[in-house]
Amino acid sequence: MIDSIHRFQAWNGPLHEHGVFGAMSKEEYATYFALHIADHFQEIKADTLQFTEV
Repeated sequence: MIDSIHRFQAWNGPLHEHGVFGAMSKEEYATYFALHIADHFQEIKADTLQFTEV
């Protein structure tokens, strides 16, 4: 996910329109992505996480 965020930050090309919100600026997309990711993180419960060694 961090790599995807870095690629988005470095991207200076055109952005596709969002399926629901239509055309958005890069700043608007960044805000949308941050809120979207935060929403998913709220669904994670600490007692259900399982970690494996890499």
